Amino acid sequence: MKKYLVRFSVLLSFFLLISFELKAQNYEYEIELEAVEIENLGGLQSFAIGSWDGYSILIGGRLDGLHQRQPFASFDQAGHNTQIFVVNPESKEVWTKSVLTLPTSLREQMSSTNMQFTQSDDELIIAGGYGYSASAGDHVTYAFLTRIDLKGLTQSIINGTSDDPLDSQYFEQVSNPRFAVTGGRLLSMDEMYYLVGGHRFMGRYNPMGPDHGPGFEQDYTYEARRFTIVEASELAVEFIDPLHDEMHMRRRDFNVVPFFQDGKKGIIAYSGVFQPTSDVPWLYPVKITEEGITADESFTQYFNHYHSASLPIYDQESDVMHTLFFGGIAQFYMDNGMLVQDNDIPFVQTIADVQLSKEGFSEHKLSAEMPDYLGAGSEFVFIDGVPKFSDEVFDGDAMGDDKLAVGYIYGGIRSSKANIFWENNGTQSEASSTVYKVYLTRTQTVATEETPSNYSKLLLLSKSSIKHSKDVC
Repeated sequence: MKKYLVRFSVLLSFFLLISFELKAQNYEYEIELEAVEIENLGGLQSFAIGSWDGYSILIGGRLDGLHQRQPFASFDQAGHNTQIFVVNPESKEVWTKSVLTLPTSLREQMSSTNMQFTQSDDELIIAGGYGYSASAGDHVTYAFLTRIDLKGLTQSIINGTSDDPLDSQYFEQVSNPRFAVTGGRLLSMDEMYYLVGGHRFMGRYNPMGPDHGPGFEQDYTYEARRFTIVEASELAVEFIDPLHDEMHMRRRDFNVVPFFQDGKKGIIAYSGVFQPTSDVPWLYPVKITEEGITADESFTQYFNHYHSASLPIYDQESDVMHTLFFGGIAQFYMDNGMLVQDNDIPFVQTIADVQLSKEGFSEHKLSAEMPDYLGAGSEFVFIDGVPKFSDEVFDGDAMGDDKLAVGYIYGGIRSSKANIFWENNGTQSEASSTVYKVYLTRTQTVATEETPSNYSKLLLLSKSSIKHSKDVC
């Protein structure tokens, strides 16, 4: 098995022109990725994932790599994942069950891509998603919220036979146009659900825009839609006024993660696409709390702009929030100590840690990288029993001195090189079937002497101009 050693670096002064001192204590970590090949687990990207009793449950997503440019080839039916995968990553066992026997609305949503999802205890909550709908005769964004009993579903798939149809009793579904979102993220906070960002996309993808070829409709939500699940005999929801911001929340296909500061929980939307005046990612984060939406334009995030696997870590003693991002797609990357800007927005191998402390945000590129151009559309899931500050956040203060396996990275797009969009015919990338076991080691507590407030823009190298002008990528 291949092992990739990743070490945090907090001293980046060799390429920084701007720095400031931190007086707070900070942890230095080591990350180790162990490649795990699991037979009968095919490649998958942009899917929903949950866990129960050591099993990982993978639903929906795409079986292929980066979508092609041609409307007839992009997001085709052949690339739909119509299987639910139940995986035991320790024993490397895999069980599957087709969703094609489910009622139409469940069958279509459960085989869609870029659904929003979150787990609450043993329930997986899934909203929206995009794909071809046979019942509608077109590509649509689904207007459903579905609650899945992970324990019942997992036991049924493991204990059943290949001839048994998938039992719909483990699924509950409601319809509402406010759930018609794809490319956003779904999180919970204080028993309230937040459907953050994303857009409603109806019709076939076309990079030339909505008025060319088959055409499409696209509407960003510009908001975090809030709702609660009403506990009743049947699934029901109650909507609360959304948090709306047309200046800062025109975002999708991004990383949205929980954070803690002063022991209080919130949500951060990192980067995402696209800016309203040009097809490039956002470079500053947005905080979402019960009080509202706050953008921090004083900080520039250079790495990991599209959605990828992420690992949130909270060090409560020092009140520092770490979020590790694994590869994916970004406008910037490091090359021989230089920060390079590529407006074609390439696949990258960068692993970075964005920290939030009392002094604000800072970003630290790790010294090692992903093994390939890998990570876009991948997901991280915790191993049962690891110390967590909350369901989604690792408890850094609970770590000892020994290496600890904390979780797994599943799937994502593996690209043959950085830039493939303009030549993509479906062979330049694939959905990764390799699982990476993630180990974390806290090596020591150190006083950070200096850390970047921003990377100097004097070191940017613009590699190319923007070749497209339509916000549909």
